[in-house]
Amino acid sequence: MTAAIIRDISKALLQLHTNQVIHGAATAKNIYFMKENSTFCLLTSRANARKINSERIMESRAEDIAHLGQVLYRCLTGHEAGDEVNLTECPFAISEQGVLLASKMMARKFSESAHYIINHPFVVEKSKLRTARFMKLTRFQ
Repeated sequence: MTAAIIRDISKALLQLHTNQVIHGAATAKNIYFMKENSTFCLLTSRANARKINSERIMESRAEDIAHLGQVLYRCLTGHEAGDEVNLTECPFAISEQGVLLASKMMARKFSESAHYIINHPFVVEKSKLRTARFMKLTRFQ
């Protein structure tokens, strides 16, 4: 399920970025599970979303991707990014490929688009598995 969350939210970010809009708050509290069709959606408000300044287009997109990387890290590990965690001592299996993707997404110089994330092997291969453990999602009915 973790990969499905990242896939669905990456698709939402891709749509926004294609239209020169950044979300500005792609965080766990803005991700909602849609019960009827088992998809995840990203809540967007005018308070956070804004047109991309052409001078800062890559930096602005990278900010959204970094927020999503923090969500991925939290889903995989149960910890916030930056917390001191020994991943090898966790009582459950953690996808190294997923943690590596999250780390890349959170890097300041990450220049890939949301399209890269949608097609990343972790997202493609794992999107059918139910592995989300730690993120509380609000249900819309």
